[in-house]
Amino acid sequence: MKEKKSNPMARIWEIAKPEHGRLLLSVLLSVLGVVSGIVPFVCAAKIISGMIFGNREWSYYLIFVIAAFAGFALKSLFYASGLSVSHKATFSLLGEIRKQIFAKLPRMPLGTIIDTSSGTLKQIIVDEVERMERPIAHMIPELTSNIIGAIAVWIYMMVIDWRMGLICLISVPVGLMFFGFIAASYSKDYKKSVEITQDMNASIVEYVHGIEVIKAFLYYFLYVPNGYGGS
Repeated sequence: MKEKKSNPMARIWEIAKPEHGRLLLSVLLSVLGVVSGIVPFVCAAKIISGMIFGNREWSYYLIFVIAAFAGFALKSLFYASGLSVSHKATFSLLGEIRKQIFAKLPRMPLGTIIDTSSGTLKQIIVDEVERMERPIAHMIPELTSNIIGAIAVWIYMMVIDWRMGLICLISVPVGLMFFGFIAASYSKDYKKSVEITQDMNASIVEYVHGIEVIKAFLYYFLYVPNGYGGS
């Protein structure tokens, strides 16, 4: 039996195997978007540098203004294209996962199906599968591209001034510290959230199913001759 990967991202990437091509394309487009987004800041630095050193040539500033605008436009284009590709791949994948779940239900023990509430099944088939949209459609392209973009900016700053690059590294442990505070209770809170959602779904489904019984009873009580409400 094939051993499942314990790493969450590795497991998500394994599940998304049928759509690896489009997801890799979305990552590439997102990386290009992040790199394009750096261009306006570089152009702004060049413009400020020119003003400090008293450069009065309009052509000098015009080139960087056009380059900054082009970088911003390319960032928006690549970002939107990357998300579009990743979402198309994700929704196709989620549809296939739901089909596989429905195909497995008839092969499961009847006792397990009977003991599982409708709310729990709805939670698994609808809600849990839907939650995979964010890590696949957003996290894979955006997280990868932003990490690559941050590394690229850091390398650029090291080239300009290594002292500035080292100072920027201070934000890494500070950010990890705050992330640790949030992640400490995440597992417990998430488990409780899932349990509450399952109970709510079960109550909603039972209520919807009960509406048919209530409507049938009211119809019999109010309209059927010689019934409880008949004369």
